Amino acid sequence: IATASQDNTARVWLVEGRRPLHEIKHADYVKQVAFSSDSRLVATASLDGTARIHEAQTGALLHSLQHKAQERENIRWLSVRFGAGDKYLLTAGLTAPADGPGEGVLTSCTEQNARLWDWRSANVTTEFKHPAGVAGGQFSPHGQFIVTWAGDHVVRVWPRDGGRCLQELRHGHEVTMARFSPDDRWLVTACLDKIARVWRIGDPEPISLKGHALCFMDKPRPDPLLWTPHDFP
Repeated sequence: IATASQDNTARVWLVEGRRPLHEIKHADYVKQVAFSSDSRLVATASLDGTARIHEAQTGALLHSLQHKAQERENIRWLSVRFGAGDKYLLTAGLTAPADGPGEGVLTSCTEQNARLWDWRSANVTTEFKHPAGVAGGQFSPHGQFIVTWAGDHVVRVWPRDGGRCLQELRHGHEVTMARFSPDDRWLVTACLDKIARVWRIGDPEPISLKGHALCFMDKPRPDPLLWTPHDFP
């Protein structure tokens, strides 16, 4: 199990133990952790402007990813995901004034890219440009697509290897999460308007799922959006 905390650390735990196997220390809040598909690697995203990849078993640091504009623009990572057979890492981040509060990044953001990294070489292979700050991103299960959600209330679907946005899915309020179906054909989004929407890739009209009394949030865990492992009709 991996956990992220506002105490500037991520921790990897054995299920049987009550103490962490090891700690991953950052200089600011750790916003997200992600395991590789084989559980051998763990990645962290932090408000200190770095995304790091460690060996899950030993805690050894393998790579620290930092955008070249970090010192000038004060970029803070909010989201990190492995994908495409763990070859790539997807990061999303925002910028804030250097003296701004850590929790204020969403209201003062100017960083408008999600980035796809070849983490072994620490190179950015693709940038996905947005007109507003990017809050999160996700690979599709088969690796064909990437989905991002941003501060303009729009969810965007992209080809994994870059190029123009394939689809823009507009919402009336902030989007907190998006998840692909297991076959890459559908997408479900959660929004602060209390509506979950199911979209067929390529179709601009969603199926709206209404009935919740309170809004969807991206925390606490567990994940508020789950697909059945079987194909959608």
